[in-house]
Amino acid sequence: MERELRRAEQEAARIAELVTSCPGVAAAAVIPSEGDSWAVFAVPAKRARDGADGDASGQRLISEATAALEAEFAGTDLNRAIAAVERLGQTALLSMLNALSRSGLFTDAAAVHTVDEVLARARVAAEHRPLIRRWLRVLTEQQLLRRDGDLLSAARPVGDYSDAALARAWDELKGEWLATVGATGTIDYALRNAERLPDMISGAVRAVHLLFPEGRTDLARALYRESIAARYQHRAVSHLVSRIAKAWPGQRPIRLLEVGAGTGATSESLLPELSGADVDYLYTDISRYFLDQAAPRLTAYPSVRFGLYDINAAPREQGFVPSSFDVIIGGGVLNAARNTDASVRWLSELLGPGGWLVLTEPTVEEFWVMASQAFMLDDASDGRAETESTFLSLPQWNAVLDGAGLQRVLGLPEDGHPLQRLGHRVFAARAKTDRVPLTSERLSAHLGERVGAAARIDIVDELPLTSGGTVDRERLRDWAARRQRLDSRSNPKAASQARSQ
Repeated sequence: MERELRRAEQEAARIAELVTSCPGVAAAAVIPSEGDSWAVFAVPAKRARDGADGDASGQRLISEATAALEAEFAGTDLNRAIAAVERLGQTALLSMLNALSRSGLFTDAAAVHTVDEVLARARVAAEHRPLIRRWLRVLTEQQLLRRDGDLLSAARPVGDYSDAALARAWDELKGEWLATVGATGTIDYALRNAERLPDMISGAVRAVHLLFPEGRTDLARALYRESIAARYQHRAVSHLVSRIAKAWPGQRPIRLLEVGAGTGATSESLLPELSGADVDYLYTDISRYFLDQAAPRLTAYPSVRFGLYDINAAPREQGFVPSSFDVIIGGGVLNAARNTDASVRWLSELLGPGGWLVLTEPTVEEFWVMASQAFMLDDASDGRAETESTFLSLPQWNAVLDGAGLQRVLGLPEDGHPLQRLGHRVFAARAKTDRVPLTSERLSAHLGERVGAAARIDIVDELPLTSGGTVDRERLRDWAARRQRLDSRSNPKAASQARSQ
């Protein structure tokens, strides 16, 4: 037994030497895996940060995508579309105040209340108290309430937020939205929430049931497609990612991961643009419900596979390994993360050297969201908790991307663009730009026939170390065992990782 162990250690050392002899490998570790196979962990070497050729190519793609995007929206009346979105926000603010008045609060100009009194009189459920505190702050900032010390009072005439006034406001808004957008799903959803706000505040009605009535997705689909901000973001992602895919120089398909794909708004815009590109597209969400809904709609795209991914869990815990994707897309999903810093770091880990992270996110408070979907969001443990906000600001987002070691290369809309005032942003960033673009395929070709048994290759950012500074082989064994178990299962996630490595 001892002799066999020694032979295994010697063979592992031999394979590790072969791995490190491959150009672009800085360090490697090899351990026996199940059966006669080997688990190989390789760290890409660092390179000079100038990366002039790669940067020039990436900037060319960005310039082309941005020009095509602006040309597409050149004939759109952006100011009218923006005004409709802003009117939705103002109507939602009045609906918040109306909901509080239905609990006997702010019913006349003389009525004054403390925050605690508001929470008690409105019977605010414990899980919604942080949100309603944000309501009160925003209503004060927007001059619908005034604050005098600890006391709050109405700053607008009661008639402005009466039931009759709100009925007129929503009816007028619906007509303007229809004229601007050509549909009213977003307004139908926002109004449905406005009418039920007292019950949502108390927890008697769950917001998810209003977004997916009787399990239907028609309202959710409208939310992520109708507004000018949504349309601009989808097209921005489509123009950029399609150009990245079509310029892909690899000897294998470019690997795309979409997280939080949900109702498919982003992918339905992007996939037609990927025609002619060699693509492996993994469409994921936290719930199989969305995958089952999307699959029949995407049958025309054989490159699309489906799997589960939770933005609030480490990738290895879910069967994903580092450096296994070339592009990761997240359309308006990371605002649902409990800790955005951790979620973005995990996505960065999944990207290979030079990989692209393309995100769309709101960066200002959206008042109509505060009166609807915000009731569904988990409490945040990142910068949003510090600022008591629903969404990260633009400076906070830049700090998140920088903190994950990503190189920011694009932010849209550009300064001075009319859509900038809505606060919806498109971010593009590159991962591991200081590393050689090492791939498992290139390493496998280098090893060739010199490794007698099968080898599972993981490209990792660094080897795990013990407190004593040596390679943590227990951790590597855990990674290898987890990978082995997942590779042996016939589910989409495991299949994706087995094929990609």
